Amino acid sequence: MTDAEIAGFMNWRGPGAYTASQLARVRRIVEEVQRRERERICKAIKEEDDHCVTKGDYMLDSDDCIAVAKGEWVRPDFSIDATLAKKKT
Repeated sequence: MTDAEIAGFMNWRGPGAYTASQLARVRRIVEEVQRRERERICKAIKEEDDHCVTKGDYMLDSDDCIAVAKGEWVRPDFSIDATLAKKKT
């Protein structure tokens, strides 16, 4: 994020509305939040990919990874019952 974006989000208006140390503190917080979110997304994708490869011999594609990151992913059912039900329809 740029300094101007941070100032806008913090509702800091005009010169002298904030100090360099306040800006640096907010920048550190934003960077930490971004790092944590990136780690959360990577962990979620890895867990789902590991599950799919182990349980169903299926590897996530890019659309699947995007769905995991957005929280829209629905884990496939690789059980024999689910496979038989699909064949009947």
